[in-house]
Amino acid sequence: MEIDRRAFLALAGMGACIAAMPRLADAMDGGDPLFLSSAELPEGTHAIQVLTERGDILASFPVSDRGHGAAVHHGTGRVVAFARRPGTFALAFDRQRLATPGTLTAQSGRHFYGHGTFSPDGRLLYATENDFERGEGRIGLYDATDGYRRLGEFPSGGVGPHDMALMPDGRTLVIANGGIETHPDFDREKLNLPTMKPLITLLDRKTGELLEQHEAPASLHQVSLRHMAIATNGDIWVAGQFEGPAWETPPLLARVRQGEGLKLFSAPQRAQISLNNYMASIALSGDETTLAITAPRGNRLTFWNAETGAYLDGVDLTDCGGVAANRSGGFLISSGEGDLVHASRQHPGSSWSRTSVPVRWDNHLTGL
Repeated sequence: MEIDRRAFLALAGMGACIAAMPRLADAMDGGDPLFLSSAELPEGTHAIQVLTERGDILASFPVSDRGHGAAVHHGTGRVVAFARRPGTFALAFDRQRLATPGTLTAQSGRHFYGHGTFSPDGRLLYATENDFERGEGRIGLYDATDGYRRLGEFPSGGVGPHDMALMPDGRTLVIANGGIETHPDFDREKLNLPTMKPLITLLDRKTGELLEQHEAPASLHQVSLRHMAIATNGDIWVAGQFEGPAWETPPLLARVRQGEGLKLFSAPQRAQISLNNYMASIALSGDETTLAITAPRGNRLTFWNAETGAYLDGVDLTDCGGVAANRSGGFLISSGEGDLVHASRQHPGSSWSRTSVPVRWDNHLTGL
């Protein structure tokens, strides 16, 4: 595993577009709100991009294939952006090495699932991975202070670990094991839909010890639990994707409270149908009163009460994917059509601020 300029160029297959690096450094040092997202560029290539709330692209790092989510440590400025499953690369940079991003490569027999998180001090990176020959989830452990040297791994507690976050106690990892078995020989084919078992797993990050596991009722075992937002009070909100018959409309939003189990929430029937059985990204507002969840297959942006789980409302937004809290108390949403939308449920969609960028944004938007 390498993390140097040569490895990055080999991965990208082209020179990095880093002319804007001084602007990026100035913006990060000045505290301007910045975001990261993977994107498909007009010529069909892929990049990890750093952007402002206004849609200014401050840095564009070419990568060999689609990216997905990212891990950010705000204290040290370390950032790792992961490939989409079943990719084996991740891009790493920080404030001190903005012009020389590096790459991580998954160990043989593993691939990344697109997400990760840092330890509280930023020294360790945890990444969701697949032991694809065994069909078992793993959490890869990397030393961020030593070129992201791989230190080892421990079980994720389930199959298909996707999103992962650190709980407010700084010690507990929560993993959304989506329950779907895959193998890179079959690209993105889902191999176990009749028997899938999604689980929300809580682990001790220092020992790998299993602390708790939570699952939906057996009748809803095909609701793959994928992406999460963690409140400061410890509530775990999870957005799901249904892998069963298209005519069914099961609940897709879950909440887990340690020691209390998992609870599911639905929108009213007409609104639930509009989601097309697929939720992508989920984010809490800055005051943690509202959840925004994108449903790109239904072309809907939805809002939910972050205290009760009640559905609030939703609006049409074509191919909306990424969502993150913005500094005005609302949300920034990205779309596959290149739109960046500042949204608040207190205002009709027609009055929202919208910027269009000539890229196709991928599924996630991460605040830096």
